[in-house]
Amino acid sequence: MIWRWAVVLLLPALSSCAIAIDTSAAASIPAEIAVAQLRGLLPTVAYFSCLTPQVTVDQIDIEGWTVDEKGLEIRTKEREPFKISWSESRGAEAVKIPLLRYEVRLFVADGDKPRKEHFHFNWKDEEPARKAAELLEALRGDK
Repeated sequence: MIWRWAVVLLLPALSSCAIAIDTSAAASIPAEIAVAQLRGLLPTVAYFSCLTPQVTVDQIDIEGWTVDEKGLEIRTKEREPFKISWSESRGAEAVKIPLLRYEVRLFVADGDKPRKEHFHFNWKDEEPARKAAELLEALRGDK
């Protein structure tokens, strides 16, 4: 009986939760500033994941990042570059994942799905994840 209560109490602690992002502030960030800040911030991720195709890449395997006014390109040692155009972007959200990890989920428009998860960027600290989500939100293509 005690173990059942332990499981009931432990499950909420292990679930992820969204971190509030001020989207009105993100809307006021000029694209040039968002791009410049992302150039410095994205290369600090611990790792990133792409959901289509499903792959996770550690920081050590990333050869380079290109962030410009058109979009984002991530070059790795073993795969073709991962690319996204800002016109495809449908925003971002920051999420706290259990066991001290913060994830930013970047969404794209995909056929009948107006908001599909495409990239996940992961940091060990909350502040860079929160800032990245705000900057990616500023670059969304449907604003």
